[in-house]
Amino acid sequence: MLLAGLLIAIIHGALFAILEWGTYTKPGMPVHHEVQDVEVTNGDAGKKDAIEKMEERCYEGKKEAAMLEQKLDRVKERLRQVEAMAEGRIEGVAESV
Repeated sequence: MLLAGLLIAIIHGALFAILEWGTYTKPGMPVHHEVQDVEVTNGDAGKKDAIEKMEERCYEGKKEAAMLEQKLDRVKERLRQVEAMAEGRIEGVAESV
């Protein structure tokens, strides 16, 4: 009986470890054990520093998002130009036939 309980515990532990390992290592899966490099201490100064760092990260993220939006707009405009050129060529071929 003790041996059966021990065997069940080992199997349960192994299955749990395998399942948890998969969630931490699969690309695109959330990482539950991620540690931020911002530490909040018990004092107000530590909290203010942490807030400032997070605000700085937010600002940098917004700048990067704005740059990516500009790039996306340029790509969309270029796509419109290429589509217009393709339509012009197709119309030119249709007119010549």
